[in-house]
Amino acid sequence: MKITYNWLKEFVKFELSPEALGELLTSIGPEVTSIKQIGISKENTKNIILSKVVDIKSHPNADNLKIVKVEANGVKNVITNSPNLTIGDYVIYASAGTKLPDGIEVKEVVIRGEKSEGMLLAKEHLNLEEKSEDIFILGKDRKKAEMLFNLYTEEDYLMEIELTANRSDCLSVLGIAREISAALNLDIDIPSAVIEPNIDELPEVEVIDEAGCPRYSARILRGVEVKDSPDWIKRKLEVCGIRAINNIVDVTNYVLLELGHPMHAFDLDLLKGNRVVVRKAYKGEKITTLDGVEYDLTNEMLVIADESTPVAIAGIMGGEYSGISNTTKNVFLESAYFDPLLIRKTSKKLNLRTESSYRFERGTDWGITTKAIERATELILLTSSPKISKITDKYNNVFKDKLIKVDPAFISERIGMGLSLKEIEQILKRLQFSIVSREKNFIEVKVPSFRNDVSKQIDIVEEVARIYGYNKIPEKAFKPQVDVRNLLPKKDLYWYLRECLLSLGITETYNYSFIGEEDIKKFMLNESELIRLKNPLSEDISILRSYLFVNLLKCVDYNVKSVYKDRLKFFEFGKTFKKIDDNFLESKNLCVAFYGKEFNYYDISGLGEYLLNRIASKEVKYEKAHLPFLHPINSALFIFDGNRVGFAGQIHPEIRQLFELKNDIYVLELETSKLENYLNKEIRVERFSRFPPNTRDLSVVVLKSILAKDLMNEIKNFHEWIKEVKFVDIFEGVQVGEGRKSLTFSITFSNSERTLTDNEVNDIMQKLIADLKEKFNAELR
Repeated sequence: MKITYNWLKEFVKFELSPEALGELLTSIGPEVTSIKQIGISKENTKNIILSKVVDIKSHPNADNLKIVKVEANGVKNVITNSPNLTIGDYVIYASAGTKLPDGIEVKEVVIRGEKSEGMLLAKEHLNLEEKSEDIFILGKDRKKAEMLFNLYTEEDYLMEIELTANRSDCLSVLGIAREISAALNLDIDIPSAVIEPNIDELPEVEVIDEAGCPRYSARILRGVEVKDSPDWIKRKLEVCGIRAINNIVDVTNYVLLELGHPMHAFDLDLLKGNRVVVRKAYKGEKITTLDGVEYDLTNEMLVIADESTPVAIAGIMGGEYSGISNTTKNVFLESAYFDPLLIRKTSKKLNLRTESSYRFERGTDWGITTKAIERATELILLTSSPKISKITDKYNNVFKDKLIKVDPAFISERIGMGLSLKEIEQILKRLQFSIVSREKNFIEVKVPSFRNDVSKQIDIVEEVARIYGYNKIPEKAFKPQVDVRNLLPKKDLYWYLRECLLSLGITETYNYSFIGEEDIKKFMLNESELIRLKNPLSEDISILRSYLFVNLLKCVDYNVKSVYKDRLKFFEFGKTFKKIDDNFLESKNLCVAFYGKEFNYYDISGLGEYLLNRIASKEVKYEKAHLPFLHPINSALFIFDGNRVGFAGQIHPEIRQLFELKNDIYVLELETSKLENYLNKEIRVERFSRFPPNTRDLSVVVLKSILAKDLMNEIKNFHEWIKEVKFVDIFEGVQVGEGRKSLTFSITFSNSERTLTDNEVNDIMQKLIADLKEKFNAELR
């Protein structure tokens, strides 16, 4: 938002320099991002002067250049390319050595053999506008030229201010002036015109969509004369980046900048029925806006219409047909409050953003609609003498005063210093909050209608703190009770496991969350668990995935056949979706896939156990996996801390054949949703025994159907002196018999109080062998 230093001083009589004012505003909220000098500084008043053109002739060596003689403390030659300059025109001349506000330094130069002793200035050289099409020509009347020169070259400063989305109250000169007034405890001069109507007429307004337009105010001006605006209005608009058009349109833009409330002016004679209807657009309606663009409207968009057609997109832009022109005689002035969300949606859908929509979608002041009309009327009366109607004010009472109880103890506790009730009350009054009631320990305040961002006592805390001054609040070092464990950063399971997998040389992949109808049969999925989309884009992505391995296997297949890889290790984190009875379950999962002739079932199951042990020191057990997409023998379910958390195994040979892959695929899938709470739990640490351990190997022959992990768990839990059990080897062959296998384990015995003797260890081993014989029919090999 752009605003000028001098315009602010019309509202508040402060003595701060532009730089100091910028620092003050930034410290209390509105951030001043730049300050540019405009006009002529005191140092340049003798170097930049009003001059009269006394002679013009063509440049002998350049077709598009002219040599101009101007009266400027004598006659000076200046070379210019202005196409509109004529003898007798008054211009602004800058002598050599002058440094202009836009940074240019004027020099005496020779251009194509002709001397130029200065420069004729455009508005852009004085920072009055972004880009000028020609030099600033002030006409041939000296008196008028002097008035324009003094007006446009007055020393001023253009401030650019950035605001957070909730501070719509500051999107105006008045809004920033209120902030300055409160911060400096100075009075503010707010325009408060009340214009007496001189015709007994009320604008006819019907508000059909009261939710979209809670308040609509209007006035009719009959017999207006459309002409140029006063130069001081044009200058303020141009400096702030708005092009001057005529005295009616310019006034609505002026009120927008000054009060922050957008208005619109219609040509009353072009409104069918001479009335306005506020409604939603009908299906198929179109409108051509003031910028000449035609828009298709939907029935979700709010419009201002006459008896039959839309004449404006509410809160965004008026229609071309009903706009103010040089032939307009009767004006319908609109000042309304529109639902911010509705304006935002319409603006976004039409891709149409304006100064009006920017303010309405953030929330304007619902209490200022009639005041804005009075101010606009007052300004129009400076250039015209129309008949003035009464104001129609359609108001559906949806706005209620926001009352907040303010407790000084609550505020002091959160600010970090003690403030009395009187100090708090004075600050709130400076911010134009009204005191409704007083009690011994608190006050009740009414929030002004322009403060949409204040609704709770915590908002009052912020208001008091920023106006009191953040720099005045003493620093207090925070000294909490030290809990080292809680000060350590919490581990995130995704990043923790991801780091583990990447360190093992496994590549991360990303796949879609959908599968197709063909995948159900191909991967032998349980159809009753699947969740289908109602409106899928295609049959290939019509079902939410119930497992990650489906798309990960497709990824393996693509890479094997496209990149000709014969060894792959992939992993993916993602969500899976299942329907269990009438419940829809969403889970975070991790899936790993190995492809290659060197991989086997123990690689993938061992990886699963490794990851689970990295998460927490809990017992990992295995159960037989009866999943149709896995190999009936080379597969298992993981039981972690008593919960089923995933599976690992070889993909069923029939599925591999469908992919026509020469090597087996092994997958691991864990439900990480069930594991998240384990990662940051307190870890119990025990001291290592200082006595040497005793290690024994044990080889037993069991049926192939018996899981090695079950034997390991039985061995580990058999005696308190058994501290570690490691799987060493598996052997299958005629030597051990058909349908049987030999398993070898390394068992470590230890005692924290003494060294164990061989006899003690041998005794435990004999009892262990007998136990395995009884429970697993295991035979010592």
